[in-house]
Amino acid sequence: MLMQPASISELWVVFLIDIYLSERLFFKYHPIRLIGITIETFESFFKPFMNKGKSFRYALGLILCLYVLSISLITTATILIFASKISHLCLFFASVLIGYSCISLRSLIDTASNILILTQKDIVAARSEIKALVGRDTEGLSKEDLFAAVIESVAENTNDGVVAPLFYFFLGGPILAVAYKVINTLDSMVGYKEGYLKEFGFFSAKLDDVVNYIPARISILMLILAGCFNLGSTKNSFKVALRDAKKHPSPNAGFLEAAMAGLLGVKLGGKRSYFGKQVDFPVFFNEGQSANITLAYRAIFVSFICSLNTLLLVTAIHKALT
Repeated sequence: MLMQPASISELWVVFLIDIYLSERLFFKYHPIRLIGITIETFESFFKPFMNKGKSFRYALGLILCLYVLSISLITTATILIFASKISHLCLFFASVLIGYSCISLRSLIDTASNILILTQKDIVAARSEIKALVGRDTEGLSKEDLFAAVIESVAENTNDGVVAPLFYFFLGGPILAVAYKVINTLDSMVGYKEGYLKEFGFFSAKLDDVVNYIPARISILMLILAGCFNLGSTKNSFKVALRDAKKHPSPNAGFLEAAMAGLLGVKLGGKRSYFGKQVDFPVFFNEGQSANITLAYRAIFVSFICSLNTLLLVTAIHKALT
């Protein structure tokens, strides 16, 4: 009962509430932020033990994954059980609220748009604001770097913040949606290959790769189809995704960035800095033009179209199966 597919009405209500309210309904007590605080608390608690050796760090990372997943899913299940005992309507609203907490399309659009506005007014503030979207060092980024970072982040976060949560909400309701968001949040916070995080964040990063494998491919298809709305080149998007994506160390993010690069005809990737260390990332669509504000805004609109297409796709699948 707890892990049954979400209804089409639940999916559409979740999507529309997010578009209208963004994250405002939860204020500063957004469930995903609370999960983030839990992860930070345990990371701080475990930090003194990180010098015990690689095996110990792997073990602590596994404990972190299992604990945060367990407490989040138990809390979600308790809310759903309690709501079901009151009424079907109460269960519907509980499912919708939990599903709403797991997607972040409006937040992505607002954050990316605000960064682009700041690039024209206060580039220092724009560099600070973009930390909400990227894990790289942002000091010293030029306007062109900021535009490229927005496009890359929008491509990846369209999957992580919208398509994948909707996919798991569709498959298994709030339980699967929350499980996905916990894993994705763990990866974004500890899934780095620097210092002790290389071992401590290993399981978080690998789990994220696994749970994103299918949704990322759906996102790529939706992104490529955006070319049919006169938002770019469908042909180039498909070609660049096949040609360049395998260069990326991630089995998922590379396809999303490459497909977006080909769609918009923009050059993405290249050198980035993480924790003060230069990292050579692959270049996607090397023959493309440099990133600019017009292409960055187009990427944001592409993100919205991809999300809407995903919702229409699952609606069509649901209708076909019933």
